[in-house]
Amino acid sequence: MRMPTQVMARKALTDAKDLRKLNDDQILDEIAESSRELLVLRMAMSNRQEIKTSDFRLHKKKIAQLKTIQRERSIAEGVDRRTYRKGENKAFYGMDLIKRMRKFEQPGDDD
Repeated sequence: MRMPTQVMARKALTDAKDLRKLNDDQILDEIAESSRELLVLRMAMSNRQEIKTSDFRLHKKKIAQLKTIQRERSIAEGVDRRTYRKGENKAFYGMDLIKRMRKFEQPGDDD
């Protein structure tokens, strides 16, 4: 008798149920943090460091889930698509996400 094989799929960083419990500021913080992690992964890849390439997909998926939750909440508030995109563009050009990102660690002088 043959045993069924199990496929070990990597779970997303967080469940959508957990993300829905976050308030709007926490969602923006999570988006900024995942964007920062994507940037760190890109820099590590360009420096030919060893990275898990599957982390790119996981962080992109998390950002997409968070943005979907943001849009669902704006629909519930009655915001139409045009107004939502204008506000999103203003937030991008105002660099709200960059202001929310943690600072990168600078290597110190070890003289």
